[in-house]
Amino acid sequence: MKIKSYYLLLLTVISFTSFAQINYEKGYFINNGNLKTECLIKNMDWENTPTEIQYKLAEGSEDVKIGINDVSEFGIGNALRYIRYDIDIDQSSEDLNLLSKERNPVFKNERVFLKQLVAGSANLYLYSGVNKKKYFYSTKDVPTKQLIYKQFFKQVDFNGHLETNNFYRSQLFTDVNCNNAPPKSFDKISYTENSLAKYFQSYNQCKGDKTDALTESSVNKKGMFQFKVIAGINQSSLSIDNLDYYKTTLNFDAKSYPVFGAQIEYILPFNKNKWSVFVESSYSNYKSSGVYTYNSISGPKSETMEIKGRFLDLAAGIRYYMFLNNDSKIFLSLGHNMSIIKFSDLKSQDSDNIDLTFEGTLNRYMFGLGLSHKKLSLEARYYSSQDISDYISRTSSFKNISFILGYKIF
Repeated sequence: MKIKSYYLLLLTVISFTSFAQINYEKGYFINNGNLKTECLIKNMDWENTPTEIQYKLAEGSEDVKIGINDVSEFGIGNALRYIRYDIDIDQSSEDLNLLSKERNPVFKNERVFLKQLVAGSANLYLYSGVNKKKYFYSTKDVPTKQLIYKQFFKQVDFNGHLETNNFYRSQLFTDVNCNNAPPKSFDKISYTENSLAKYFQSYNQCKGDKTDALTESSVNKKGMFQFKVIAGINQSSLSIDNLDYYKTTLNFDAKSYPVFGAQIEYILPFNKNKWSVFVESSYSNYKSSGVYTYNSISGPKSETMEIKGRFLDLAAGIRYYMFLNNDSKIFLSLGHNMSIIKFSDLKSQDSDNIDLTFEGTLNRYMFGLGLSHKKLSLEARYYSSQDISDYISRTSSFKNISFILGYKIF
């Protein structure tokens, strides 16, 4: 498959997933008049902070969109809460190629939703934008404001050195310090969700607060590994052009043959566990035959030609799941497959066999559609065609599709 076709497949996956179902879950929102509405909210598990939500008052009722100017707060279950603020946010770029030479943040007042990560005597919030994450905090005595962290270039002579403004540690020392911990103890707190949330959690516990369930869900959200054994059927076809002096084309019969292997998949910890990456290894033996017709001294002659091949396939890719219910889901796979192969010589009844020995690797793209139910999965895959001939004047096309059954061990 040419690169164009690969991008077409990628666009197909992206377009398809755009229409995939995302469940409505029990939640609420509060309007500007402080009126709380219980409803069903479309949970997008937002990577970037949203500016609007979609909700229904009940199953089967009309879908309604409402924006940040009309919502002061919304939440889903006990694990997700966003609160609206008009607040100063540092506008400094976090792109290493665009870092400024200024140590201090450049603030701009914006109306945003902040995702609450920890609730208690001290609160921790997150704002996520494109390629940036900013953390905010508040206590009973300190209004909500940003924890300051900024990377910048410091000019020394004619060279620029990457420096970091870690003022957030001073803010924590001053405002969120339960047992008068020394300044040096804050050096171990990094500007990440896990590190900050754990610290705020410990601070609230020190103050006698109970651990908030919202914190548990946000901080401990992790990816997970799955190991599968796989078995299935490959169906392959092979054609060879310009086989001889007469430019004969030889078409081999489409054949089905077994494939066995194993797969490791990592479910990514965002977007409701809908995305994953996987690596896979499998082994198979291919054998087929075709009728070769050529001219001899006595006239046209036909012979049955046989070819054999052994495949060790190594695949890697991404996968997207669409949940049907708690136990079943449809998934799409897109990846790259490298085959370490050995094709034997073409064998015929004639002693003058045609040489088609090929050892090496095939690099192909693959696209899959499957169904998963509990520990079982079934996937149909299409692989891009590949030329296996190592002769300049000869071309070939090896194609195959697969039907793969998987069983999750853990």
